[in-house]
Amino acid sequence: MSAASEDLLLGAALIKQIERGESTDPKGDFSKSTNLIKNAVTLIMNAQAQGQIPKELNSKIENLEPFIDLFSNSTQLLSEILGFEKEMTYLILFQDNTHLRPSGGVIKSFGILKIKDGKVLPFSINDSATIDNALERSVEAPFPIRRYTLSRELFFKDSGFSPDFLESAEVVTSIYSLAKKEQIDGVIGADYEFAKNITDAINGEASSNRGKIYNPALEKDVSRAVANTLISGVKTKKDISYLRIAEMIGKSIKEKHLLFAFGSSSIQNVFSVNGWSGSLWDRREEGGGKINDYIGINEANLGGGNINLDISRSVSKKVRVLDDGEITSTVTISYKNSSRKEGTPGTYKNYMQVLVPKGSEISSIAIDGREQEIEEAVTNPGIYEAKSFRPPQGIEVYEKIEGVKSNFGFLINVEGGKTKTVSLTFVLPGKISKSQKDINYSLKIYKQPGVSSFPLDLTFDLPKNFEIVGKDKHLDLEIAGDGQVSFLISQK
Repeated sequence: MSAASEDLLLGAALIKQIERGESTDPKGDFSKSTNLIKNAVTLIMNAQAQGQIPKELNSKIENLEPFIDLFSNSTQLLSEILGFEKEMTYLILFQDNTHLRPSGGVIKSFGILKIKDGKVLPFSINDSATIDNALERSVEAPFPIRRYTLSRELFFKDSGFSPDFLESAEVVTSIYSLAKKEQIDGVIGADYEFAKNITDAINGEASSNRGKIYNPALEKDVSRAVANTLISGVKTKKDISYLRIAEMIGKSIKEKHLLFAFGSSSIQNVFSVNGWSGSLWDRREEGGGKINDYIGINEANLGGGNINLDISRSVSKKVRVLDDGEITSTVTISYKNSSRKEGTPGTYKNYMQVLVPKGSEISSIAIDGREQEIEEAVTNPGIYEAKSFRPPQGIEVYEKIEGVKSNFGFLINVEGGKTKTVSLTFVLPGKISKSQKDINYSLKIYKQPGVSSFPLDLTFDLPKNFEIVGKDKHLDLEIAGDGQVSFLISQK
């Protein structure tokens, strides 16, 4: 491990020289640093395979996995990302995850980051409203915003409204380009949890002032304050641990507090395959005795304020196989609103989207144990904006397709100081035939960008002639990022 540590330190020192403009040969020094780091990575992976890594270091190595993968397999892409081939321009979104949007949070401000030869050029930060003020024409708001907030226009701050960050990045870029007429090479989304992680890395300790990062009442513009702190810290602090920064960046990527979308397909493919973009892309193969299940819970705070500071959630999922081979999935989400505010200010007005395998059919919705009448959502503004419009008595569900997923969206309110439980039952596509002896069940779990980790309880209800091979029918998980679990179901 001493040789790996030495190579890491030498590689980090070269990167530090490049970033601070002290290198006389940035591209050559970057090549040397990547070779040193690749060599260190090889030594670390060999030591880990032989069980020679102390347990307390394993979590740190896991957080470094995005960098390990990039340095091991994609150094040419890193060279392109860091502007060694040409100057790169990135649109940085400072997302307020205390006020959730599907792709992470309300975009309070944004920055334009230019990188040339590995060095960050002068960096500018602006309020999101500057984009809206520069637009020559308005952009129509998506259905949930127009229907439930009565805003006909999509403002830049709300443009991250897809559960798939890549789709949100396209919308964000198109609005930005309408206003600024500037070529963007990529979009990076960062929330307050990322800011906390990096601040801790720069200061060399855990942040003791969580409120300053998370409580907008203490700052007129938290996003700008945090961004300025990070930039000045990196540029002026002399004893920064770049390895610690890399660890915290990796942790933020894995937990979806830092997201990337690139215009270059060669770069984007690598980030999508590795799950670093908040994409809904699913590379699992279909057919051949496989059941590819999926669960994703996505939320948008359509009320005012930063109510998501007071919201916690837990999820359970019950997979049931019926005697005829039909498969149902019951997903239950329990919300707790700890706000002490009464009425509208303390209510979590949550436009909730549930992502399941494409072709799934919703059979029931229950709220706090009471089954609801399911109504098709009224999405035509010509109807719901009419003075004579009266909403249906049941719960309106808006179904749409998100790539290879079905998305069921609806509005629920969780009052301050209350809990609310929402249960949805779906019939999954396909059946298990009697001729199938072994069935490979795979569940992919989507965690929304910006939300904290939450518990997920997974159980199976199988006929007597079915069994889970080698595992229990009950599994407790803590969801800190996207994940996947697999089971072998066998017919006796």
